[in-house]
Amino acid sequence: MNAQSPSLRVGSFGLLAFLCLSACGDDPSPVDPNPMSDAGTGTSTATFSAQMVAQELADAYCSYEARCRPQWLSVDIRPDSCRAFAEGDIRNAYFPGIAAAVDGGRIEFNAAALTQCVAKFKTTATCNDALGPYSFSWEHLCPEAFVGKVVTGQGCSVDEECAASDYCAFAPATPGAPNACMGTCQARAVANAQCDRDRQCAAGLQCNNAGVCEPYRNRDEACVIPEDCAMPFACVSVAGQSAKVCRSFRDIMTVAQGQVCSIDIEEPTSFCQEGLSCSGPSSGLNNPPARCIQPLAPGAECSFGLPDPCPSGQACIPRSDVEAEQGRGLCRAPLAAGEACFGFDIDPCAPGLGCINDVCTAYKNNGEPCTIEDECFSGICTAANVCAAPEPDGCF
Repeated sequence: MNAQSPSLRVGSFGLLAFLCLSACGDDPSPVDPNPMSDAGTGTSTATFSAQMVAQELADAYCSYEARCRPQWLSVDIRPDSCRAFAEGDIRNAYFPGIAAAVDGGRIEFNAAALTQCVAKFKTTATCNDALGPYSFSWEHLCPEAFVGKVVTGQGCSVDEECAASDYCAFAPATPGAPNACMGTCQARAVANAQCDRDRQCAAGLQCNNAGVCEPYRNRDEACVIPEDCAMPFACVSVAGQSAKVCRSFRDIMTVAQGQVCSIDIEEPTSFCQEGLSCSGPSSGLNNPPARCIQPLAPGAECSFGLPDPCPSGQACIPRSDVEAEQGRGLCRAPLAAGEACFGFDIDPCAPGLGCINDVCTAYKNNGEPCTIEDECFSGICTAANVCAAPEPDGCF
């Protein structure tokens, strides 16, 4: 079995849980290894830390996904684990570079903007509001809270250091000789320009799969692939129409109990009505087709579902590699540290733990010892066997 680090599983992304119609888990967070001070920022709160910001962003992300895209939240990680995974990933993989830039005065942290943004995602944004490109991810949830202070033409190491109209452009790497991990702030590209990431494109544009800046599509606009649509919409087939269109997940939660439903999260056609689960005997095949069912009883035999078919506090957890491959298991509480685990697409372990080498193991923060990258929140285990933050985008 191949373990998955949380940053690869759900960060960017995204990506990166099971149905959570209430708030995501209230898991205790580890001691913050990357405090974010207010040095040189002017509007930052005096003792604001990376841990506090990460907790806010994680809570906002998990709450929004639970309200608006419960099936998407069901793909990789249980809802009670969402907050712990998101907070750990933001703090260890994303915030070290941001914290250094805030301390150095290259980014100004705007606490008021963060508060407003978090409130929007937790309570006020409707599930039909266009929120940005499909590549929406928890670490980039509230960019307005981080105001770049580096002007056009000056050096930068992350996009957030640049003004909103710019991005951090890096020169091509010299073969055999890494660059100095520094770029320069340059104007974001216009429509039809070449790109390699969304921030490189001007506001209102995204970098598509062909590496070209293009507008993202809003609700009811035609689309071809999921990435065409603005967050939180999916590119779906609609009865009576030949072309696919961008629709919210709530738009297609229409299938009644006992009816055939879609278990394809990338190209969905129909999801179950709220309170039901689209559950089938295989996690990857609709043969026989998945159908909408009521939540199962505690301890019941189960199959993979969108959202998970087990009652609150339990999940469909496989008891063997065979069950994991078949997408079935038993409704039971998440596994504790040290217990044997057999994961399919989701992790069967309790919040803050990962199924690593078939054992539920606590994920580690930067600076803690590791043997493989899957142990680290950041997904990086150095040659010195220590968890570490990823290098800035410009390092090769």
